[in-house]
Amino acid sequence: MPERIDTATISSIDPDNLQSDDRYPNAYGFNVRLSHDAGPEWGSEFASVYDELNYPGKPPIDFRGDSLVVFFLPRYAREVSSFLRILDSVVQETNRAVEKRNSVLPNVEGEKETLRSALRQAIKEFGAK
Repeated sequence: MPERIDTATISSIDPDNLQSDDRYPNAYGFNVRLSHDAGPEWGSEFASVYDELNYPGKPPIDFRGDSLVVFFLPRYAREVSSFLRILDSVVQETNRAVEKRNSVLPNVEGEKETLRSALRQAIKEFGAK
């Protein structure tokens, strides 16, 4: 049975620890910390939503569990603020997609509790302990 996927939010952005990656020449990666590691399924959903985003010069992003590493070109530094607002909307859209998926999953704990209650009632009626 599929498991529920957690949602995540952006909790902080680290401007001090920029990183380089040979895959993205002339770009610097900065960490966007998430509220927690929502798991690889959330990361896949995020990638799907981000891939669909129509944004010229969209920077590459690596999902790394509890953070997103955004590789931004310094020449677009003036646009980083608007990009972060867009990134937040992508995270929110990812969460909506995850919650929609989660809403069709069976409520396993609820089903178990219903069965527990029925068993307790049956035990009382049956007279067993």
